[in-house]
Amino acid sequence: WSLLWNMPVHELMPFIGIGLIMWSYLSQVLMDCTRVFVDQGSLYRNQKMNFSVSIYSVIYKNTIMLVHSLAIVVVVIIIFEVPINWYLMQIVPAFLLTWIVMVWFGYLIAMICVRYRDIIQLITTWFTVLIYLTPVFWKPDFIPREHQWIIQFNPFAQFLEILRNPLLGQPVSSN
Repeated sequence: WSLLWNMPVHELMPFIGIGLIMWSYLSQVLMDCTRVFVDQGSLYRNQKMNFSVSIYSVIYKNTIMLVHSLAIVVVVIIIFEVPINWYLMQIVPAFLLTWIVMVWFGYLIAMICVRYRDIIQLITTWFTVLIYLTPVFWKPDFIPREHQWIIQFNPFAQFLEILRNPLLGQPVSSN
């Protein structure tokens, strides 16, 4: 990737590594939400349980997996000498905002997918496309100005930025 984008490895590797871990987290939560009501349907039939518990469990499970993956992020930060500064504190509100949005969006996806089962395959396929439309492997400034709308209207790009930039020692941009 470094040769393809004509960038030094020490600058691109942390960007791609942290971005890929955060993308995996975001996409896995939402893909797990597509089947959560179907997979846990017996719990709803046998006992009185709130539907949101299933969404919380999906987010909790994937957050635990993310915490395990953060060991890789720490290694990348140390090896590639990513600056550690006060911008790192932005990760706390970034995760809070991400979890809040994941709860309602995961709930919405789960409700749609329990009614229309074919949407599950559609969402899975679209996540394969979205990884290339989201700046995971490429930096947002690589796109010409007239095509910046690809990033501006992509909610995954926004969440990826607020989760990745603090770990890279960079501020979260306001645009």
